[in-house]
Amino acid sequence: MPVKTGFHLRLLYNAKENLDSGLRRNDGEWRKSMSNFLRLTVLIFALSMIVAMPSQAKITIAYISDSPSSSVPQWIAKETGIFKKYGLDIDLVFIEGSTRGIQALLAGDLGFTEAVGTSAINGKIAGGNIAIINGVVNTLPYYIIGNPAIKSREDLKGRTAAVHIPGTAADFALRLALKGINLPYNQIKAITVGGGPARIGALINGQAEFTIVSDAERIQGERVGQKVIIDIAELKVPFQFTCTVTSLSGFSSAVNLSCTGLPTGVTCGFSPNAPTPPAPAPAPAPARKP
Repeated sequence: MPVKTGFHLRLLYNAKENLDSGLRRNDGEWRKSMSNFLRLTVLIFALSMIVAMPSQAKITIAYISDSPSSSVPQWIAKETGIFKKYGLDIDLVFIEGSTRGIQALLAGDLGFTEAVGTSAINGKIAGGNIAIINGVVNTLPYYIIGNPAIKSREDLKGRTAAVHIPGTAADFALRLALKGINLPYNQIKAITVGGGPARIGALINGQAEFTIVSDAERIQGERVGQKVIIDIAELKVPFQFTCTVTSLSGFSSAVNLSCTGLPTGVTCGFSPNAPTPPAPAPAPAPARKP
């Protein structure tokens, strides 16, 4: 169904009032490091979901990580009723890894998916008619963490690592860090176990000697004696870590973008403010009869 033009975007600034009720833990360090990030992320995520969607249409959205450092905004927006409050009928599903999320989007199974920039770009290069519609985190908030027996970065060589699937941000960050210390990837023993909670679990349980994690799992690991070996977040590497991707198929004309309900002193803007989807390819000419 072609999407109508002129849909009005509303920035759900009051979503921040629901954030604390969505946090399940009372850990002071966790709250301090994540609360401001979550406030911003929920606002941008909720804004993006209202882009040019027909009223009353059910929208399937995928989040691609079960780590609190990544997908909390989606959980909060769903569980606290923010989506419903603004007329969005959302079916929130979990698909592990942004590579798989993009594949499901390309197959037409999703309206939107959370992703990292590398997966979205790979999908576009492969011919997918998709676009990134927001970007929240533009660096790599990752740490290589391991057991105390690892005395130095160079000591990672030959050790067992719990890793994520290729094409994910965690995979990219690990490879980048290893390259920075001149350690080829094939000189570690990589075991693919999945998302952040699974990776830190593998480390704590002794299935791996080191892994790559973001803040939530780093804190969890340090509590039981694991230590940070390489702080990738400190390097502030430019990278599109958190973004939302959608398909451009079905957009028939320009979509007007705007913001309302902003607090005093806060502004927003879009460039361009009325993006126009690419024209559909012309239908092939019918074959002539001999």
